Amino acid sequence: MCTDASQPVTDYNKLAKDPDTTLDAAITGAQRVVDAYNKCASEALRDGSTPKLQYAHLTAAQYMYVIGGWQHLGGNDDLARTQWEASMKIAQEIIDWQPMSQTYYSSNDVNVGSDSQHNPQGNGHSQYLGAATAVRDADQKALASIGGPAQAKPAGSAPASPAAPAGTPAPAASPHT
Repeated sequence: MCTDASQPVTDYNKLAKDPDTTLDAAITGAQRVVDAYNKCASEALRDGSTPKLQYAHLTAAQYMYVIGGWQHLGGNDDLARTQWEASMKIAQEIIDWQPMSQTYYSSNDVNVGSDSQHNPQGNGHSQYLGAATAVRDADQKALASIGGPAQAKPAGSAPASPAAPAGTPAPAASPHT
């Protein structure tokens, strides 16, 4: 759904698997993915495609969660908090989303032309509700783990084998292309 993100995702995955990747490089790589998905979200907004918009926002939120985890590993809890709070806000917007009601007209030979309201979606929720809920819950758990305000520390090297922080929600179920 977002071809602009294919290369940044591939590049980040290579960084995450390389034991020599520094923490700064991992954060920068994940931020490039977030930026690519934000660009896709802007394009989807212009095109009026709610599913593509929500997919792009959700995937950006997932990588923001990952960035927060990297920041936390580097001792930068203030920066981690900023990422997790932003990710949680995006996820909550997807959770709260409801399709717009649309007016339709019907005729039953008694009330000709009467109108009614209906939602075009069967269940009235985003198709990404489950994934957005998982992201929000992971953000809440991560924020609870760091407690009160912390002092930012300079980023150091990544652990021997960089990987997403524990509890990272899996990327959205749609392909990157």
